[in-house]
Amino acid sequence: MSLSRYISIGSALLAAIVLTRLLDEDVYGAYRKMWLIYAVIGASFVNCIANTLFYRGKSGDKSAAIGANLLLGLSFGLITASLAFFFAPFWADQLNVPDLADGFRMFAPYMAFAVFAGIAEPMFVVLERKKWLLAYAASYNSVEICLIVIPFALGWPIQDVLLIMAIGPMLRSLVIVAIAFRNAGPFSLKSIRAELPVSINYGVGILAMSFVGIATVEADKWIVSIFFESDALFAIYAVGAKKIPFITALTAAAAAALVTQYAGKMNQGDFSGFLTEARKASSRISLIVIPLIAVLFVFAEEVMVLLFEKYADSAPIFRIYLLVIVTQLVFPQSILLGAGKSHVVARYGIIELVTNVGLSILLIAPFGLLGPAYATLAGHILIVILLSLHAAKAFGISPTEILPDGRIRPIIWGLPVVAVVSGLLKYSAGLSLSGLIIAGAFSGVIILAMLRIQGFHKDQPGPEKENAEDEG
Repeated sequence: MSLSRYISIGSALLAAIVLTRLLDEDVYGAYRKMWLIYAVIGASFVNCIANTLFYRGKSGDKSAAIGANLLLGLSFGLITASLAFFFAPFWADQLNVPDLADGFRMFAPYMAFAVFAGIAEPMFVVLERKKWLLAYAASYNSVEICLIVIPFALGWPIQDVLLIMAIGPMLRSLVIVAIAFRNAGPFSLKSIRAELPVSINYGVGILAMSFVGIATVEADKWIVSIFFESDALFAIYAVGAKKIPFITALTAAAAAALVTQYAGKMNQGDFSGFLTEARKASSRISLIVIPLIAVLFVFAEEVMVLLFEKYADSAPIFRIYLLVIVTQLVFPQSILLGAGKSHVVARYGIIELVTNVGLSILLIAPFGLLGPAYATLAGHILIVILLSLHAAKAFGISPTEILPDGRIRPIIWGLPVVAVVSGLLKYSAGLSLSGLIIAGAFSGVIILAMLRIQGFHKDQPGPEKENAEDEG
């Protein structure tokens, strides 16, 4: 799961690197605005069917769960495409791109197929064909990056590129249908009818949670697009507002794997296995992430220029988003999702969304582009606290039980050393790109040493633990 997500994220990052060099800031900013509809509505539907299938595929009838969620994916895809197509003038006006109303209509087919194809990852996992998932991810990402980059390189307008892009998820959808019927079929209509209400009941909570969570993540971009008419300023913000996607994919995959593996036991009130693996995963990821954050924080400008060439002004926003990553190193939401309490996560997510939007509006005047980024950081901290407190009250799980264990203390003590070395290389020695490489290598040595010293490489999981790690 992590590797397939790395492939997707790496392809998206590669496309962004190429496009920021091919396109002017105004054009790239307008193109990124077109994704905001899918980023909130489409991604929420994808999260819904994916998490529902992860849960129901393990605890119910596998074939019926796949069939039911295929139907849900088809319905959600059509809803997303309809919202983009029929409300195109509204979206164009709200996002300050009035000349691109046709662009939203051209983007509608992509949205329909992409939402339906979002069932791929959980379907491969439920069918125990995770190696197929890697081949699938590598193939479709190669096709889709070509469908985006080549038309832009040929000078095609945004509207035409958005329509051509639909070929990618259309091909994905055909592959998914073929694999589903071959490996999960023949589908029983009676079983699917019985499964649909159960999946919908669970999915409603997931959908609400996903919509609120994704809307919270994307709220700052919406506010920037509304308050600033300049597409170039939006491009600067969008480029900086990245939470190191490879790390985000790792934490998301770990959280999904924990829910998939331990949902049955957590539904029965047994959280012991989950807590052991969650704390271990949090500790491992923290040992890797924390030193990297220190290096990237110091060399933020160099990273932006290296990756995106002319976006050094995105560095202050990128620094704030680096701090957001720290809030994702623990998994309180997985406790509630595994216990079937997705509606509780959604409820707290609404509080986070309101906080984020309110603070963004308040802070955008005094802090400019940095205001929404500060609001996003505050919202992430708030949701982790609220979910942890609820888990403590509802299940008697102390917040300390999901925090990284004592094996990360040395890396916390060594963090100032990494920061000082990075600062000396950049500000005293005057090294920019070479300083980033040296500091990165130094950080990598520390990470490997800590992983070895703290004994993570010696962990020998039993059968249950092996399954959990295989899922992640």
